[in-house]
Amino acid sequence: MKDYFFDLNGATELHCELPKFRYLHAADRLGVTDLVIKWPGGADSAPLASYFNDADICRTKLWGGIVLDRTVGGLNPTAVEKSAEVGGKFVWLPTVDAVHHRRINDQSIDGAVSLFDSRSRPVAELTAILERVAEFGQVLGTGHISPDETEAVIELAVEKGVRRIIVNHPLLIGADTQALLRMTRHKAVTIEHCYVPDHEIPFDVSLIVEAIDEVAPDQTVVADFGDFGREKNIADALVERGVSPDKMLALTGSNAQLVLAS
Repeated sequence: MKDYFFDLNGATELHCELPKFRYLHAADRLGVTDLVIKWPGGADSAPLASYFNDADICRTKLWGGIVLDRTVGGLNPTAVEKSAEVGGKFVWLPTVDAVHHRRINDQSIDGAVSLFDSRSRPVAELTAILERVAEFGQVLGTGHISPDETEAVIELAVEKGVRRIIVNHPLLIGADTQALLRMTRHKAVTIEHCYVPDHEIPFDVSLIVEAIDEVAPDQTVVADFGDFGREKNIADALVERGVSPDKMLALTGSNAQLVLAS
């Protein structure tokens, strides 16, 4: 067992990709108040979240939603509607099937899900989805699209009335501080930082520390706590690098709760 530094009691997990029942038990045992199930390339997690919440199995509340990868038909407005009908709170733009994700991972872009046409205009399905996200009061996640695409989507989403946009781990997909500053000019935007200490692709976590200090700290959260209680996570890494307890409580708790309350 490694040494751990940050107590997740009272934390909100906005980015859990681990579809195993034991992770829910672990989160509950540690006192995580809310947990968002995100399945890149997978099925809508809203029905599962609804089932467990109704069953009252644990204190941790689950939240679900749909990732608009090819599994669910890509940019599929009907799938967004159906997710909302069963309590889906989140709609994430493409992740593993995003053009940008494919490119930075040296994968073929054949069949990738495109948000914009060859003239950089939003495709009709994207506009329809943003309208539905606004109508149903859902949270829009930017997935693994490029920084330029993210900025364009934010502008369009705000125009369509989307009330909460979470920019998923932008530093991991190539955004810089200046891009984050432009994104957070919109109060609807929350920047989400993720970091896996033992990830096979190294990343300098000090860049996250710098971004937290420099870019809209009240519009910033940290997420993806991994295998609860069994491995170090982003919260531990930030505490190791001197992020204060008060700031950590906001990054893992109150700021994240504002996303869910939208």
